[in-house]
Amino acid sequence: MLGLFVGSEGTLGIATQAYLRLTPRPQDALTMLAYFCCLEDGGQCVSDIIAQGIIPAAMEMIDAMTLNCVEDCHKLGLKRDAGALLVVELDGPKSAIALEKAAVEQCAFNNKCLDIHWAADAQERMLIWKARKSAFGALGRLAPHGYVLDGVIPRSKLREAIAEIHSIGLKHDLPIANVYHAGDGNLHPCLLYNRDNEAEVRRVLLAGREILELCVNLGGTLSGEHGIGVEKLLEMKAAFCPSDLASMLSVREAFDPRLLFNPGKLIPTTKSCGESGARPLLRHQIGSC
Repeated sequence: MLGLFVGSEGTLGIATQAYLRLTPRPQDALTMLAYFCCLEDGGQCVSDIIAQGIIPAAMEMIDAMTLNCVEDCHKLGLKRDAGALLVVELDGPKSAIALEKAAVEQCAFNNKCLDIHWAADAQERMLIWKARKSAFGALGRLAPHGYVLDGVIPRSKLREAIAEIHSIGLKHDLPIANVYHAGDGNLHPCLLYNRDNEAEVRRVLLAGREILELCVNLGGTLSGEHGIGVEKLLEMKAAFCPSDLASMLSVREAFDPRLLFNPGKLIPTTKSCGESGARPLLRHQIGSC
């Protein structure tokens, strides 16, 4: 029942209790900041690290557009001429981290890494993470609105996905800033736009759908963290065949025959355009329909 309930987005009921398992605090942690000529090289580095059997506590990557916005905001001393910034954090026993550190560095240099810096203390580690965690807020310098996607791909396909997302941005004449939870293949392309420009909003919707379909075609899925909700209802048909969706609906009806729990979410049963995946972007324009 746990696997069924998790991810049902409130359509099967409400959780009232949860049991958590604690894990020991790691003995040590090391945080690396690495610069690459381009996103593709950084993405290949991530794939190579995973191929070595190393599972870092975190691997996060941002592109040049985002890097420069963060530097404009916070003056962290980031290298503006880099095409990508990769943050890798290792934790665990000190002896294991030392071996992993050497392997991670080798993967970085094998992929044309421009520079590597390891945090010397907790304060430096916080500054490195600030470069990643302040990324979305910093993008407000470029556009009044940003539409953040949440697709997932196999980590071995990261380089290919980066190139294809860039092509989609060019096709629809949209700037796309990229922020990746690269360690688990969770992509957060941020499509920058002005929602008062209806033509721009339409291009965002089309580009967003293409990016999510790309994730599915590469062997991934529609969401790693943010869920389906109403935003991705139409894209569910790209990830699941009609019989899959019918099975999901029958399970839902077994718990809730009248479909009262969080209606209109997760499974496409839309009855009006106001319930479609376009609603989050067009809610300032949509009236009754």
